[in-house]
Order: sequence, then structure tokens, then C-alpha cells
Amino acid sequence: RYGDITKLDGSELEQIDLICGGFPCQDVSNAGSGRGITGSRSGLWKEYLRLVRFLRPGVILVENVAALLGRGFGRVLGDLAAIGFDAEWECLPASAFGALHRRDRLWIIAYPAGQGLEGLWPERRLAESQGQIQARWASWWATQPTVCRVADGISSRVDRLRGLGNAVVPQVAEVIGRLVVEHAAYN
Repeated sequence: RYGDITKLDGSELEQIDLICGGFPCQDVSNAGSGRGITGSRSGLWKEYLRLVRFLRPGVILVENVAALLGRGFGRVLGDLAAIGFDAEWECLPASAFGALHRRDRLWIIAYPAGQGLEGLWPERRLAESQGQIQARWASWWATQPTVCRVADGISSRVDRLRGLGNAVVPQVAEVIGRLVVEHAAYN
């Protein structure tokens, strides 16, 4: 279940431009074990890093819970720097993209040092992209049922909350992906 990435050595993959993903948040999440980035699940960061080191993509996009800022963020940045990658990051709430819930998530863009995605997160560009995505997805969000972060004894609601805890909001990832593509096109 959590061991698949440990079986990849990278040699079976073709050269790639982008690695996009996250690593389990259970050990860094405020709702999790509190073990931090060295916990048994969140510790899979080292496997993610191992593949980045081997594959040397032009861009890395990492997503995780905002609590990573206090439970392993320095290690992530230090590990990336140690293998020659610069990084930028933003903590973005899903509500800024039209969702009915906050869901802060930390997004890290990393790239080989000196190869220039610097300035990817300018507020004006991010705000413009958010507005475009909000307009595009407004009808989708309008159909989403109200989701409270309080369990009321109804099992289906608890299951829905559990699913939210592990889900990436696609609209946020879309905006970031568009910023990466747009930035690459101009540089």
C-alpha cells in the first residue's frame, strides 16, 4: 500500500520534465500522529526525493497540508537544496478558488538551481488565474453540498470528511499547472 514508491528505482522511467505529487500527510497533519516528516507515512518524502535526485526533472510540484510548515518544511527545503534545487512555495486555501471550505494546502514548486522559475507566484498573476478558474468552475462548486468539519453521528458525513482530508482540490492544481506552463513559455 505505501511501499510502491520504494520499489521504483527510476531506471524504468523515461526522462521526464515534471514530477507532480505529494507524500502522505498523516504524520505532519494537525489531525495526524504528530510524528512529523520522519514518521512512517510522511517519511516517504525521502523516497520522493530519491526519485527526484535520480530523474532530475525540470520542475517538481509538491502538495501537502499547511502543517508541514511546522513539521518538516525545513527538511524538505534543505533536502531539495542539497540535491541542487531551488524552491518557491505558497499556502493556498481551496476557498480562494471558489470551494465552500477552506482546506489550506502548501504547494512547493522546485526546479534546478539557476534554471529559473523564480517569481512564479506573483500575487497579481495568481489572483488573475484564480478568477479565471473561479468563473469556469462556478457551476461545479454551486452543486457541491455544504460540508461542515463536524461529525454529527451520520456515518456518510464522517466518510465524506475523511475523503476531504486526503483529497487535492483539482481547481487549485489546475491554476498552478497553468502558471508553470505559462512561466515556461515566457522563459
